[in-house]
Amino acid sequence: FDKRMKEAVMRPGSGACSLGVATLFLLVVFCIVNSCFGQVPQQYEQVNAVQVRDTVVISNKDVHFQVVVNLTNWGFYVQDLIHGKRIIETPDFLSSFYFGQWNGDWNPTYQGYLFRNGKQTGTKFIHQVKSWSLSSDQMSVTFTATTPASSFEASSTVYFTFSNFYPPLSQFSFHANVQAQPPQYFSVDPLYFAFPVSSFALYSPQANESFYGFGQRWVGNNQRGNELYCWTEDGAWSILEPWNSTVRYPRNGATYIPTPLLYSNHGYALLINTTYYSSFNLGERIPDVLQLTVENSEFEIIFWMTPTPRDALYSFTHWRGLSLIPPNFVFAPWKQVGNVLPGEDDIEVAKLLLITHDVPFSLAQGYVHFFPKGGQVGQTQQIIAKNNAYHSLGVKSTCYFNPYVSLSYSPVYELLAQNKWFVTQNDLPDEPYKFNYMFFYVSQIDFTNPGALQWYQGEMQDAVDTLKFDGWMYDFAEYTPINSYFNNGKTGIEMHNAYPDIYQAAAYNAFVTNSSSEFAPELVYWVRSGYTQTGRYVWAHWTGDPSVDWGIASGLPAQISGCLSSGLSGIAFCGSDIGGYSCQARPPLSPQLLMRWVQVGAFSGIMRDETAGDGCYNRSQILTHPNITHVWRKFAKLRTAMNPYIFSLAREARQTGLPIMRHHVLNYPNDLVAIGAVIPPQYPELLIAYQYLFGSSILAAPVIRENHTKQLVYLPAESEGWIDAFSRLIFDHKDGRFRIGYSAIRAKNSPEFVTVAADYTQAPMYVKAGSIIVTLDPSVSVVNRATAAPIVDIFARENITHLWIWPNSTNSARVRTPLMDGSDYVLQNNELKIRAGTIKSRTVVVQMISDKTPVKVIGNRSGGFKPASGWQDLVGVDQASFNGGSGWYWDGEQQTVWLRIAGAGQDSQVTMFF
Repeated sequence: FDKRMKEAVMRPGSGACSLGVATLFLLVVFCIVNSCFGQVPQQYEQVNAVQVRDTVVISNKDVHFQVVVNLTNWGFYVQDLIHGKRIIETPDFLSSFYFGQWNGDWNPTYQGYLFRNGKQTGTKFIHQVKSWSLSSDQMSVTFTATTPASSFEASSTVYFTFSNFYPPLSQFSFHANVQAQPPQYFSVDPLYFAFPVSSFALYSPQANESFYGFGQRWVGNNQRGNELYCWTEDGAWSILEPWNSTVRYPRNGATYIPTPLLYSNHGYALLINTTYYSSFNLGERIPDVLQLTVENSEFEIIFWMTPTPRDALYSFTHWRGLSLIPPNFVFAPWKQVGNVLPGEDDIEVAKLLLITHDVPFSLAQGYVHFFPKGGQVGQTQQIIAKNNAYHSLGVKSTCYFNPYVSLSYSPVYELLAQNKWFVTQNDLPDEPYKFNYMFFYVSQIDFTNPGALQWYQGEMQDAVDTLKFDGWMYDFAEYTPINSYFNNGKTGIEMHNAYPDIYQAAAYNAFVTNSSSEFAPELVYWVRSGYTQTGRYVWAHWTGDPSVDWGIASGLPAQISGCLSSGLSGIAFCGSDIGGYSCQARPPLSPQLLMRWVQVGAFSGIMRDETAGDGCYNRSQILTHPNITHVWRKFAKLRTAMNPYIFSLAREARQTGLPIMRHHVLNYPNDLVAIGAVIPPQYPELLIAYQYLFGSSILAAPVIRENHTKQLVYLPAESEGWIDAFSRLIFDHKDGRFRIGYSAIRAKNSPEFVTVAADYTQAPMYVKAGSIIVTLDPSVSVVNRATAAPIVDIFARENITHLWIWPNSTNSARVRTPLMDGSDYVLQNNELKIRAGTIKSRTVVVQMISDKTPVKVIGNRSGGFKPASGWQDLVGVDQASFNGGSGWYWDGEQQTVWLRIAGAGQDSQVTMFF
């Protein structure tokens, strides 16, 4: 972003001096506002518009592009003024804009999907511009176009407007408005509806141009050649088929979180800024033509002319509003303790896991259903006692909310109906809309009604203040009927996609009371549904109800695709149901599938599991078999150890929009293999869609195929290279400690294909050479404060820090993402420099891979380091360990240097001599 702005400022003939001052001022204001509020003030700039023969050129002095509109054959292209090429263009061999009307019927039996049948009629095409004008304030340029009149019908007028130029985000908007279109029409008997449709086309002749984003998508992430629609629905499932089946039922394109957001690896991104039903045909119908359709008579497309998808994600999230930094416990393992040992008390199961089996977790997922039937009613004292018991263990406790109220939940249903706080049917405005939900009927709360909103927020507040819950599954919101009516005067066809956003905003606005803070309150609500604003209002997302299988359509692999595409769409913190949810017509959850899913969960934005599911029986659980218990503990320990690293990624998400799970297009947009645009014919087994960056330093390539114990990994070129971290990572079962080991640097400046062994206890993991990962002491079980012995919480070990260091070829390394406590660690030519942060004096235990042993280690505070007889001598948590001094040891088996730095403070330095 900075480089792009610099290039724009220094463009020849641009008036670099005055423009540089103006741009600097814009960026300073931008950064100040962003740090306070996480949103960009949309203070748009004036434009110039000049007619040159049969075109109009629209420009702004502070951007690196210009828009050129063709008057005789309607269309436009965006010209890159730095490189002299077209970034985007409309096709000149067909009309780039047409409109008409959709007519058909729909089936309202089940509101989870939009089942409909119909066709588009009365299609009209725009070819020529009649006139154009620059607004008096020079903020927009409008073009007037008409369709030819005939003896059968009058001509139609369409207005196209270019506006909202915002240089800090390389942004502008294109708005289309079709005049005199027939309005929406609904009929219940017979079932019939009609509405206007508008469509816009772009041309993509480059075969290696790829398209990403679109919200949560299940089968891969490069969507070129596909057709997608944006309508929030139940997620759909796969039927038990071969693992590579791409079909989901009953609606193959169904997703909980559609976002009409497209990223190209060719220097732009766009958002259809609408809540109406929209769709993208990405060359599936006409090769090389992108057709963007909105089922309304007007729409806006926001363009970001950014050089990479990473820049585009930055622009989109800063336009939308940035995620808050979640509480730290969100990034620790979660555990659903119910069903682990049927019939046993949940608190006793939690103690068994935490104390007896040393399986760390910091949040217990409970499911007391406040809605739709009021499961909390009459349970106040029992709930409070249980939550207090969880809190003594250092474990947060959650419940369940959704936006529906059962007709049998009396007197609550009557209260809401009497106050008209439900969504109504558009032909019966005084009656709550009743629809089928889980074999009984419910009505949906209308969050556009201030009274309903305040009442529902009071229910959430009571869950926290009175019942001592720390959050809830915030379920559903995909069922808004198209013929419903809202208090704000809008119908369901416009509010269906908007409803998840306003539902989630209800919780956000209830608890986020300090608009200047970048931190979320000390609770979590996690969602499956969403739309454009979800990543702003929510700090935890799960992928819905996955199938309990290996299928790429809705099983384990699909959850990786879903999280990666959600991350590209501005949702930074994503995880799935470990073990899956939907079991119908499937074998029971197997130990192998559960273990592989645990590994994926450890390298997800959120690590959470499911122990029940739908239609499940004989389901494998954490204590079913010692192998499962071992894998659960191992990866929960790894997840907990890496907590400082993962928590630091939350601040990076806040500042840049980057998710924790990062599709390769965010880091390697020009590597066609990495981004899935090309599969090398010599490596047909490469599953590039399911490997990703886990933050700034780690590449994760979990195994997602049944009975596979080897994995082909693609290592994109890195200037410092990659190091295999997991193959040499030893897990000491006795104390839950990890010991890193030496591996050679690979893929330095050129990519490599590597096949690695990965038995059921291993998940391939590579670390960027030159990285330092800061970890917790292995004795930590919870990241919340605990009062029950013998549980060790994060605060009991705040004076000891562990570093895992993988140096580059110059024996240097660094923490790539700033840590939350302000500490920092830098290795330069075998000299380790420490900045203490908020803990002014701490013990630092270091593991650094090295294929040779030091001959001497000295520190600027502690003088010479004493050689130890083994690494075990250096890891004690007490300050008096190793006689209160500093020491070192070289583990020849693992080829790792161990250091214990006692009393490390501000500006501590340790030098190793080899």
